[in-house]
Amino acid sequence: KFGDGKTSISKSGFHVYSAGGSYTVLLIASPGTGCADTVIWRFYMEEPRAGFSMSTTYSCKSPALVTFTDSSFNAVGWEWTFSDGTKAGTRNTSKTYSLPAETDPYKINTEVIFNTMLTVTSRNGCKSSVTKPFRIRKPTAVFTVDTARGCVPLGVTFTDRSISTEPVISWEWIFGDGQRSSGGDDSVTYSYLTDGVFLSRLVITNNLSCTDTSYIIPVRAGRSLSP
Repeated sequence: KFGDGKTSISKSGFHVYSAGGSYTVLLIASPGTGCADTVIWRFYMEEPRAGFSMSTTYSCKSPALVTFTDSSFNAVGWEWTFSDGTKAGTRNTSKTYSLPAETDPYKINTEVIFNTMLTVTSRNGCKSSVTKPFRIRKPTAVFTVDTARGCVPLGVTFTDRSISTEPVISWEWIFGDGQRSSGGDDSVTYSYLTDGVFLSRLVITNNLSCTDTSYIIPVRAGRSLSP
């Protein structure tokens, strides 16, 4: 009897224990003549269990600071391994995760996952590990215009097409001629009264105060040729 509810009638062998704890193993041996002898062996199987909580599991900002709090069982040593290969050896720790520098103004921001692994060690050297993800997804400012060229006065309608996990609550329209429009309008119409090439842009803010600036759309306004 192995002490975990399992038994065996073989002369020798092995048994796999699925959980840590104290066990009493009972061996009853008999030569087959009715006589029997009993041996009791008590042992303790140490089983650490790694676990931790995170101050947050998601951000729409970069960089983002995350605090990790240990909740492991039966642990006396801790090793944190972060997605960039750096490590920490304290029981609780924190990490600032950052997205790579943006080099493409037309890139659509996608979700980036940063994995954090905690490995704990028990008093007798047993180990256990657990990994949890942290996600960053920035909003992406995108807009369209109904026309990008024409004669002055040139009226242009700007329409928001932004991508954001959270609702966008503020739009700042930059018309490129020194004028701007800020507020809660996701579509505006603006008239260019002078000729030139005007570099229009859009800055959005969502309800978690995350912002993004769009690519540039050139608006070309010219004067009519005199007859």
